[in-house]
Amino acid sequence: MAPEDQGSAPQLKALAFGMTWAVFVASAMMMSSFQVHGYSEDSGISSSSPKSRSIEGNGGRLGSSRVLTLTSASYDAHLSLTKDDPSKSTSIQRRSLDEIRFNKCPPADPSFHTESKDYVPGVHKGIYPLLPVDYPLPAAKAAVLKTQTLGDSVIVPGDHQLFGALPDEWLSRVKPPTYPQADPNAPFWRELRSVIRSQKKRRSSDPPSDLSRWPDTWSSFDLEDIAAAVDAEYPASLQQSLIMQTFADGGFQMDKSIVEFRSVRDFIGNQVRIAALNTWAFDVVAPISFMLKWHTGVPRPEEMAWLIGSGQYGIDDGVPQDIVDDLVAMNLTKAEDFTAYKQGSPTHPSWPAMHSSGSSCSFWLPAVAKMTPEQYCEALRVDFAVAFARTVAGVHYPMDNYAGLNLGSKIMIEKLPGHLAEYYGYNETAVRSRLEALEFDWETFDPRTCTIGGVPVGDRLLQ
Repeated sequence: MAPEDQGSAPQLKALAFGMTWAVFVASAMMMSSFQVHGYSEDSGISSSSPKSRSIEGNGGRLGSSRVLTLTSASYDAHLSLTKDDPSKSTSIQRRSLDEIRFNKCPPADPSFHTESKDYVPGVHKGIYPLLPVDYPLPAAKAAVLKTQTLGDSVIVPGDHQLFGALPDEWLSRVKPPTYPQADPNAPFWRELRSVIRSQKKRRSSDPPSDLSRWPDTWSSFDLEDIAAAVDAEYPASLQQSLIMQTFADGGFQMDKSIVEFRSVRDFIGNQVRIAALNTWAFDVVAPISFMLKWHTGVPRPEEMAWLIGSGQYGIDDGVPQDIVDDLVAMNLTKAEDFTAYKQGSPTHPSWPAMHSSGSSCSFWLPAVAKMTPEQYCEALRVDFAVAFARTVAGVHYPMDNYAGLNLGSKIMIEKLPGHLAEYYGYNETAVRSRLEALEFDWETFDPRTCTIGGVPVGDRLLQ
């Protein structure tokens, strides 16, 4: 399955280059007793008025003998200064936990660089920092993100591929995301804690079975393999592999009661059609998924891991003690180190997960084909695995995955019946009824027992 999260080879090359820029911001600018690299004020790029928020200390561990002033016209300097030299304390202007949103949008201008290899999840100085008020994106900031940063697929209402779809009509159909809060009991911390747990197990080479029951085709995978399986893979390729294996094992019996009969043997109406639907299903959910990403602006796990692990936020800010301890113990040197990928997380917001919303094969396939309980179970496990492998990789929270999986089903209910009727002559009403009967909340699926709400999936398939 393709990356929600990755671009073409040139885009990936540009992104990899962008990841090399500095932990510090502002070029040709001296502040206090050290230099900060980044855009200068005479760069020709306009900036907004500076915000003046200066906060002493971080999590009870940083002092205040040296001051670095950051403004909304600066890149997000996720400082490694005190991490490199704990004896030198820093007071920095920064966001509160409640204000943190997605900000990983490196400059598109390749001339902007410094010698530092540390990652700075900053954005163009005309829009940094992106705050809660900036999601959904104002038109002016969306324009900057689209043209002057490596923000990926910045889709906003009015985009041609949305065909009139608006955020609110889809947000109301899925469980909303949670955000960082200055409360150690806030729901967000459970999400981040789950990602941290997966990273600890991956780093320790723990068995994959500690986290889930994975598809049979992944039985030889360790956790690093699982993370790698969903790194920049071709769109819907993992679902296509499932389909190919099923055909090799005897195939599906297409349900011909809801479509015009062609012939007893029908290669065009069987293999070719299923292959086409697999690609179409991914394509139709992608624009809506990305619209919701840029509407909600949920920060990536690596952004939070770096902010906390590098000492910028701690228990005094409302971060739970165990999360602080775990992230500090990881000794991250840059944000990407939290993840399984050299390039780290993608350059678009976290929620909902595109790998998850694109994992709808187990939903649309039984609506058009007669599947055995074993085939249905494996299809469900593949979709679930593709979604949650991204948490193993450290780039998505569980809430992203569940929202994406449920969103994909709801988009199929709305889009697939008409598509099948128009292109293949299916009975639109019959297809819609089948999809509605098959729909379930993915939070009730147990991949270990292959049950939905405690009911064996085979029993549900026969309803």
